[in-house]
Amino acid sequence: MKSIMRIAAICAIALISACSPPHVVKTGIFSGHPEEGYAWTSPDNVFSFAVTWKQGSRHSSAPHVHASEQEATWTLDDGYIWADPNKANDLNAKWGANMESSQYPHVVTSTTEGEWLPYPGYQWSDDNPSYPDSVSVRWAPGARWSGYPNVHAAAQEGMWIPDDGYRFVDPTKSLAVVRVETSNILPYGSASTDSGSDNPRQHFFNAIILSSICPKVDENSWEITRVISSACQQRANKEVDRAVQQIFEN
Repeated sequence: MKSIMRIAAICAIALISACSPPHVVKTGIFSGHPEEGYAWTSPDNVFSFAVTWKQGSRHSSAPHVHASEQEATWTLDDGYIWADPNKANDLNAKWGANMESSQYPHVVTSTTEGEWLPYPGYQWSDDNPSYPDSVSVRWAPGARWSGYPNVHAAAQEGMWIPDDGYRFVDPTKSLAVVRVETSNILPYGSASTDSGSDNPRQHFFNAIILSSICPKVDENSWEITRVISSACQQRANKEVDRAVQQIFEN
């Protein structure tokens, strides 16, 4: 009987040694640990070798990489890209500059690793713009975009308008602007001391020129085109109002 029990024990040990539970790295006959990304399903049960994929767990040897929602798949931390995306099973990551955040709206990566910048037209919501406590931003009317000179952020979030004396080349494609080559067109809402500013005929002329360059809109026009056209028409109407006012004053 003892011989049979001894043989059974030897067979059991051999079977355990030969077969490893799924996603468990053996470190001994009766010991082991879960593979990367896995955790014990019942950590308090020493006789259970069942494991479960743990989303969000960190990779022990691959910085800036964590377990994704899909089992056995790894994903990058926000702001990082694969060092070699064409190399299979390579989990090396690197910081990617000028990338939009996957977690925080209207925030992009800086050229310095670990640093973030507000998207053009936005500023940090925190009172201290240099060292924000949280990566949250708010729209900043009047803000400039370094990539597009002579335009600024409008009052409406996400909208841009050209500076006085400029118009969009094609607002449906980009924010590129060109200077309006017309003489004596007064900036919208400004006052002028030159003799032409008191000439009703000059104001009527300004209104005609402005109306001719205002973008045309229809039911298929983009929202930004509608905003630009509306601002342009308002400026032309103001020129007409000035001309009428000066006629009555004279």
